[in-house]
Amino acid sequence: MSAKWRSLFQDAVDQVDRPGWKKFFLSMLALAVAFLLAVYSSVFARRSAILTVVCASLALLLSGYVAVTAVPYLARRTRLEWLRVSMDYKLTREGYVFIALIFLVAIAGLNTGNNLLYLILSSMLAAILMSGFLSLSVLTGVELEILLPDHVFARRPVPAQIHLRNDKKRVPSFSITLSGAGGDLDRELQSSKKSPSSWNRSLGKGFRLAGVGAGIGLPLSLALTVFILVGTQRYGMSIGEVGLSVLVILLLVPAAGLALLRGSKRRKGRGQASASVHECDLAAGDLRGRRILPQPLYFPFLPGGTTITRSVELEFPRRGLYREDGFALSTRFPFGFLEKKLRMAVRRDLWVYPAVTPTEEFYEILPMLSGEVETYQKGRGHDLYSIRDMQPTDSARHVDWKASARTGVPKVREFAREDERRLQLILDRRIGKPNARIQSLFEAAVEFCACLAWHFHEVDAQVQFHCGDFETQPARAGEIIYDVLRHLAEVEPSYEEPLSPEAMGSDDNVFRIVCTALPRGSVPTMLWSRSYYVFFDALRPLDESSPSGTTSSQGQAAPWAGPLRHPTDS
Repeated sequence: MSAKWRSLFQDAVDQVDRPGWKKFFLSMLALAVAFLLAVYSSVFARRSAILTVVCASLALLLSGYVAVTAVPYLARRTRLEWLRVSMDYKLTREGYVFIALIFLVAIAGLNTGNNLLYLILSSMLAAILMSGFLSLSVLTGVELEILLPDHVFARRPVPAQIHLRNDKKRVPSFSITLSGAGGDLDRELQSSKKSPSSWNRSLGKGFRLAGVGAGIGLPLSLALTVFILVGTQRYGMSIGEVGLSVLVILLLVPAAGLALLRGSKRRKGRGQASASVHECDLAAGDLRGRRILPQPLYFPFLPGGTTITRSVELEFPRRGLYREDGFALSTRFPFGFLEKKLRMAVRRDLWVYPAVTPTEEFYEILPMLSGEVETYQKGRGHDLYSIRDMQPTDSARHVDWKASARTGVPKVREFAREDERRLQLILDRRIGKPNARIQSLFEAAVEFCACLAWHFHEVDAQVQFHCGDFETQPARAGEIIYDVLRHLAEVEPSYEEPLSPEAMGSDDNVFRIVCTALPRGSVPTMLWSRSYYVFFDALRPLDESSPSGTTSSQGQAAPWAGPLRHPTDS
């Protein structure tokens, strides 16, 4: 223990600003001499005018010298970070009760003149003052570091590391709560709640409250005047006794009125289940889902000079941007009367990719899609490449009847491809007239494209992605996968009419997989030979679909399809 205290003392000595303290003590000595000279100047005022002028002049010169030389020097060496600390205060329920008790003790002390009550009152005020100082010392000197993964997928738990460091070497921190400070979305929700006529409504409410106050205050003031006159003149009550009774009445009447007002608002709120309130609740729920740290974290004890690491599992329900404009450290230490909140400028933006967990629709479409690509890639050439056993997905027109008759096993011909053809994944974000169902289908289409792009990444296929103005170069899926997922995380639907199939390209060397909001039957037959269309109507809305992690039993995928794996398995 002695070695520990010795090391702490040595650290304190090493951190001392010796030139600054030396300048400070010299300044205090000079000011003390100036004070003595000022005292002697008043003493010599009756004896010698010369000594009075000399002493007063020397006192002024010493004070001026300290003001010109020492004060700027010490100001430059002073740490002023605490002046820039943004601290919010909130009085808790216990604090309100404690302040009410302070007022009662103060009134009792004024009424009785008992010194014990004044001693209790001073102790209670000191407790409020110490609560503020201690909570400030708990929150200052604490640094926050948040480590988030680079790639995050929706509806998939991801680990996050939160480091809380106490820079104070000897003073610990107690009962700290870490929470997110929200972002621009919270302010958008608050502004959406305010209609253009909110100022007029506030003004009208103020006039109504003023009218109610005048209607209640005038009779109440008359009744109190009569009560004071009758109590003092007829019954001989003292001013202190009458004042205590009046104060109790003034406290009870507003409390009763406030209770009645809250009760009426509560009953009115139960009776009004309007659509606007429901939409506001939905928006508030969406905003809570758009925050990186939706739930606060509690740190009961943070020793001085140490760092505490907390591993948190975060899960984001949907794709898009999640933002925290800052984080806040709050505490109610030591008595719980005040809740102090320290805002920390630690901004975090996190893009969440769409979920890539294969859905039931993906397993249903994958075998058909695999067969189409197989037919396109192996059936476009003219030179014979090989003869092999027939597979269930092969076309009957490629059967080699002679080889089949000779071997007794169905054989098919494979032709060499004339050039390297590629896949093109297209998402048409034009959905036409907006409605709730088509927007939900658009979200399902975005997740389907993300799942398909991740599948091409797993099998290392060459693919090109196109969505509106965003287009990647033909490359291996592993090289462009995160660019595609980032765009799918931020893409928004367009309310224009969907593109026609002819406008999506006519290159014969590209096999297109198109996700579109076009109705069924609107695609010409000639385009189906080099394209596969996934209509939004064929997908299940996102709020009705449930991710499935099991393998499909509705068909066998082609060899290029390969196994489906989750992002965490790679």
